[in-house]
Amino acid sequence: MSCWEHTEEQAEELFSHSLELQNESRHVDSLNILTHLLEHHLDELEECRIREYIGSCYFSLEQYELAISHLKIAWKIRDNNVDDLNLLSILKFLAISNYILGESQESMRYFEIAEQYLDSCPKEEYPLTKFLILLNKGRCYLDLGQYESSLTELLNSEEELKDFELDDAQLVRINILNYEIGRVYVYINDLRNAKKRLEKVQFEMLDVNLHSGYRSIKLRYYYFMKEYESVLESFSIYEKDEIPKELRAEAYFFVGAAHQKLGDKDKATKYYTLALENNLFFNWQKRRATNFLRNLEASTLDKFIYFLKQLSVR
Repeated sequence: MSCWEHTEEQAEELFSHSLELQNESRHVDSLNILTHLLEHHLDELEECRIREYIGSCYFSLEQYELAISHLKIAWKIRDNNVDDLNLLSILKFLAISNYILGESQESMRYFEIAEQYLDSCPKEEYPLTKFLILLNKGRCYLDLGQYESSLTELLNSEEELKDFELDDAQLVRINILNYEIGRVYVYINDLRNAKKRLEKVQFEMLDVNLHSGYRSIKLRYYYFMKEYESVLESFSIYEKDEIPKELRAEAYFFVGAAHQKLGDKDKATKYYTLALENNLFFNWQKRRATNFLRNLEASTLDKFIYFLKQLSVR
């Protein structure tokens, strides 16, 4: 037996050790063991289990394409061998990895498969999973510009929370939902309901990853409420932190729009230009936006807002 070959018992010990390393956030070390075990796996079910955890390692290391490549193979094996597999874990990592990469349609597909699987399981086995699936489907629909569908999924996810004890974890979930639902109401210009939801959001309880999103949506909200000074005040606070790249275009745009409404054309031009310089759109979209801005008149401002909203739905 070479030094690279193992008995089944030794392989299981190595696998257990790799999971311990993952729990200690030593993902690279865990990945090294799992990759070695993959070369010597005994059967398809063992390969599926190893690839699932390799996928979760790559996910933790923010290497989402590599995570997806392994998880897809694990899912394909699952189609042929339905026994003894952590299906929801595979689907979760596939769905979230695609969502992070901006593949909202593909992410939605995996969330829907997870939901179908979940509906056949006893609810007590996965008490919060339905809530999380509906929440993330709502986010996907929002990214796809399907606002009514997004709102339906988010309100349904809110229903899933009604039977849970009102502890700190539950308050965090409610807080996130108020933010997400408020965000949809802003996008569909239902400002009365947007205000109700956003006023309930406790900023300090939001996950740090949502802080910038919350600040960004407040700029949009204040603009449509015609509170232009509040747009600028919120931005001055927002700007003290580093605005994430993917949110800069929208933030700069609404600051420019507020300055234009307040009659400061120079600052409006400055922030409109920053919006275009920082956008993540394709080049042809950027050219169209630039040409549109070049011919912009005050009376066409709302058309420009609508135009940029359409660009954001990709």
